[in-house]
Amino acid sequence: MRILFVAFATLSIFANSAPVEDRLAALEAAVRQLQQQVTAKDGKINSLTEQLAHYQEEEQEDHAHCEHAAHGVAEENHDYHAGHGEEQVTVSGVLNVAVGGGDEAQSVMEKLQAGAHDPRKRGFNLQQFELAVNGKVGPFEAQSYVIFREDGVELEEAFVTTEVGDLDLKLGYFFTEFGRINPGHLETWDFLDQPVVNSRLFGGEGTRGSGLRLGWHGFSLTAQNSDDQALSFRGEPGGHAHGEEEEKEEFPAGFGEEGIGGRSFHDSEVGSMDDLMYTLRWGSQLPVGKLGISTMWGRNGHASDTATWIYGLDYRVAADNGRWSWQTEIMKREYHTNAVALFDDLGTPDPSDDINIDLPAETLEDWGIYTQFLYNMTDAWGLGVRYDYASGTVDSAEGGQLFDRNLDPARGDRSRISPLLTYRPTQRTRLRLQYNLDDADFLPDGRAHGIWLGFEVTFGDHPDH
Repeated sequence: MRILFVAFATLSIFANSAPVEDRLAALEAAVRQLQQQVTAKDGKINSLTEQLAHYQEEEQEDHAHCEHAAHGVAEENHDYHAGHGEEQVTVSGVLNVAVGGGDEAQSVMEKLQAGAHDPRKRGFNLQQFELAVNGKVGPFEAQSYVIFREDGVELEEAFVTTEVGDLDLKLGYFFTEFGRINPGHLETWDFLDQPVVNSRLFGGEGTRGSGLRLGWHGFSLTAQNSDDQALSFRGEPGGHAHGEEEEKEEFPAGFGEEGIGGRSFHDSEVGSMDDLMYTLRWGSQLPVGKLGISTMWGRNGHASDTATWIYGLDYRVAADNGRWSWQTEIMKREYHTNAVALFDDLGTPDPSDDINIDLPAETLEDWGIYTQFLYNMTDAWGLGVRYDYASGTVDSAEGGQLFDRNLDPARGDRSRISPLLTYRPTQRTRLRLQYNLDDADFLPDGRAHGIWLGFEVTFGDHPDH
């Protein structure tokens, strides 16, 4: 451009003052200069083009060499190789530690903090360290989560997902997709402990099992085994003792262990499709917020012909770019039982040692709700509050004898209010200070106080779940 400007300026001057011969000579000189510049630029372009082709050739050779080496290592280790660029594996982890305590004895605090990952003892609590190993091969994505705690190691989830047209498939061992809290891991919770109603209906570890999930346009149907972490179905029964702990009596063989509400519980194996638990869920984005409806059903551990049904409704709304949110869930369990009439003479001289068990056929209903509000004042600081309430019908039993349901920590009327302060120093760390005020009849003074400070840190590219 600069050369053209000089040429035109020169021509302009000569056009006004110089003879024709001089103007022609100047024009020829300008043309020659332009040709020299173009020739020099063409040479430079050709040189750069040759260098680029050389570098591309070297890169392709190095890439082919790396692929060949990686393929050779996979063959040596007998690992499956899905093809160039298709296999991806990530490893990540999340650590959750809490410190604090309450004004009740340890045995009472464990009933208050019924979630297995809740902070529940004075001093420091290793809630968990979650190790995630996830991979993708072609259309299949596998996820696995192992939990490390002070008392041992457990497999939390291990499953594979894929899509077939509009159908989503999940196969393996995974949390039951009921509501919003049960399917989520500890690091997805806004508060340090799980809601009271979740511990009561789904157990301390949350309900999960091996099975298959089919999803289609907001609907999902899941079939899972119910003989492990499925408290309300055929899972291991929990304790229902009230008052001072006493030695358990030896019951007749026909009575079995004590399950939900102190009713008899019999461990059994899967004999048919009726012994599985099923979950149907529908979720939809509304004009304001997200709504979900869930239903679970399946045989429970009381008898071969008794079942459990659980119903749930959940809703979440967020606004102002997520600065504030409101979330609530309400759910109800119907646990069906048969009549039990047993009298057993233990053969002792004391008639009081005879066991007389007479319980009618009933449906034990337990229900509850939690509702929580969160407000992020800044990107780092946030406030929240959660309210829990749980109740039910029909008295509980112990040793085959009925007693007031409100004295049963797992079934009595109970409420809790929990203010929360959150601080995020970085995107991968979180500090939470939470206070719990519990109100329940089984508590010695009717109320209990607890305060906990939790720290969370994420390592690596941890998946959302």
